Formats: sequence, C-alpha cells, structure tokens
Amino acid sequence: MIDEFPASFTGPIRMAELPDGRVLASDAREGRLVVLDFASGAQVSATTRGDGPLEYRTGFRFASAGDSAWMFDLMRGRILVFSPAGSPVSSFDVTDGASQSRISAPRLLAVMSNGDWYGDARGMSIDAAGAGFAESTAVVRVRATADSDPVARESTRDTLAMLRADGLYRPNADGTRRLSQFDPYDLAAVFSDGRVLVVRGERYETEVVMPDGTRRMIGPVSHDRMRLGAAELKLVVDSLNRLSAGLIAMSMAQLPVPAGSAPRAPGLVAPRPAPEWWPVLMAETIPVDTRDRAWVAVRDSSLATLGQRYDLIDREGVLVGAVRVPPRYELVGFGAEHLFVARRDADDLLWLQRYALP
Repeated sequence: MIDEFPASFTGPIRMAELPDGRVLASDAREGRLVVLDFASGAQVSATTRGDGPLEYRTGFRFASAGDSAWMFDLMRGRILVFSPAGSPVSSFDVTDGASQSRISAPRLLAVMSNGDWYGDARGMSIDAAGAGFAESTAVVRVRATADSDPVARESTRDTLAMLRADGLYRPNADGTRRLSQFDPYDLAAVFSDGRVLVVRGERYETEVVMPDGTRRMIGPVSHDRMRLGAAELKLVVDSLNRLSAGLIAMSMAQLPVPAGSAPRAPGLVAPRPAPEWWPVLMAETIPVDTRDRAWVAVRDSSLATLGQRYDLIDREGVLVGAVRVPPRYELVGFGAEHLFVARRDADDLLWLQRYALP
C-alpha cells in the first residue's frame, strides 16, 4: 500500500482520478461529492447538490477523460464534466427529451480522447406481469459532436452490442416471482482505442467489437465453475427477502400511510428447478485500467469467502493474469499509476487506499 486517505466513507465509493493525482470521489450513502488530496489528507466539496446546471443529485458512474473527469448523474439523466482542478465546468442531458426516460438513459462507461463516449442503456418492457426492465442492455456509442444538439446526438448514437441483462426477479413456470441472482448475464468493457469487450456470462466467453462495428469471437475463458448447494441457495433467498422487507418498511415509515395498508414484501422464491452452478460474473460493470486490461470480477468460491478474484483480459479478449482482492476489501477504481481499494473496518466504514498498479 502507498497510502490511505485519513477520512472514512460509508460507501459505496465511486471515483475518478484527476490529472494532478487528486481524486474526485462520491459517497453514495452520504450523498457527498468531494475532491481528495492524498498528499495532504485534505478534502473539499466538489459542488453542491441541486438541480442547477453545475449541481448534482447522484454520483453514479465516473470516467477519467484526458484532462477532465465525467460523472453520470442517474437521478437527473445528465453527465457533469469536471475541470482538471475538480470543479464542474459543463453538463449535458443524455435522456433525449421525451424519447427516453431517465431510468433507461445511457449510463456512462468510458470517454475516448476524441470526446466520444460509451454507455449501457436498458429500456423498459411491458408484458402480462406489467411494466419492467427489458431483458437486454444495449452498449451504445455517442459521438463527440452530440453534446449540444439533441437531434445530432440522436443521429450519431449507435449500438455496438446487446447484452443479456441481470434483474431483480423473473417468473417461474408456476407464476411465482423468482430471484434472478442465479441467472447468467453479460457485461461489457471499453478500451482506450474504442473497442468493446463483451463477456458472455452463460459460458464465460469473450468477443471484441471493433470501433467500426466488426466483431471478433474469441472464445471461452478457462474457469472452474462453482457448484451451488441447496443450503447456499436458501441462505441467499432468505437474506434477500429480509432485505426487501426491511427496505419497504423503512420507506413506508417516511410516508403518511395508515397502519396495515403498507405493501408486503414481494416474497421472492428460488428458481425452479434449482440451478446447478453459481453464475461466473459477480459485478455490474467491468472497469478497465490504464494499461488497457479489463478487470472481470468472477466467482471462485461459493459465497466469495476467499475475497474477490479479478480476471485480467486484454483488448484482444485474452486472459493475461488474475488479481485477488482480500476479504473486506473492495476494488474502487484506477488512476494513471494507481489501484484504488477500500478497506472495510469493524464498524463497516470504508477507508480508501492507493496501491501501485500491478
């Protein structure tokens, strides 16, 4: 470890490194957005919360972009651009007005040196069970000329890949709502030259989509799948149902709802028949370091008791190494020469640390 920032976070922490080595960081639970100086241990507020053009509501995803940093604000459906000094200098909407809701707006994945940016977008669908998220996610590229003109932005947006999406639940054959945490899903990463790595979760296969749209099928990555036991399956189902009930109760406590009229927890059940294997992929995104290696979080213990393993895949779609983050540590992001990891202490607080990039 090189150093640890002296103030804690409640997390999750999301971040981007600024050109001078300071860090633009968001604490999701506390709703604060700050610039951290590891050298001095100081932190200052980056901007205020609100609905102004240079304010924010949620710091959901970050990307370093040459001499600036970009932040996707999920609640507002906007991207906020920060100067090298860590001050907001501009923002733009990514929802295309009435054509797309904030929920299904492209969520920032990466920014290229020419200003093109990439995101993943998941639309809404309506079926017999009602409205919900679509079963797939689109990886889209938005051209640099699109920032100020909504018509131009729509015309220069192209879809490079379609991914099988994860989800909260899906129906069993008998109509019960089942957890989808055990379903395989796909993820994508974007390299510095604009090519997209697609990782298919069902067979843990990779493919590469070039900037011109041509595709290269690479094939499966060597990996030992983890068998899913009945006890582990029940543990996850029970835990998530308790979590859902707690979140509903906490939300309803803030509303003037008559006693006994609050909605019940969804009562999610396990898939039927029970899956034989755990899914391989374990994250919602694939971060890419400054050496153009995609860090793919994979499962190699049933309940991740060994800590999180990351397979490092290069821009040819080939496995080139692996790194394990120990238990109670979390990968947060990358700088030009640094790996940022959060240490979770006995009070469940997070402490941001820097390491030399392996």
